[in-house]
Amino acid sequence: MGRDRVVLRMVIVNVLTNVLVGFILISQFGLVGAAASMLVASVVNMVQHFWYFERDVDKIHLGHELMSIAPAALAALVCLVLIPIHPNARLVLALLVYFGVSYPSYGNASMRSQIT
Repeated sequence: MGRDRVVLRMVIVNVLTNVLVGFILISQFGLVGAAASMLVASVVNMVQHFWYFERDVDKIHLGHELMSIAPAALAALVCLVLIPIHPNARLVLALLVYFGVSYPSYGNASMRSQIT
């Protein structure tokens, strides 16, 4: 899209955030600080992408998007919490349930976009 400068600014902000927050948190908390610094850097990255996309491309209807995945996420969470089987099997089952619940809605969305 010809947005090389925007992408470069985002990369610079991401690197600086990762280095500065990582330096502070890793020196204080070790491995947990490293995980926390990656989480902070990922959130900063997501906020930048969200902001630039809304500003330059189109509005994102985040509430609608979150509500569209809520039933599948809730079903997967129920599987993770309530089914008394091996944790790895529970995770696989939860992923399958998530896919099974969310797939029909994605299929409908793609069909609507092809029609219009």
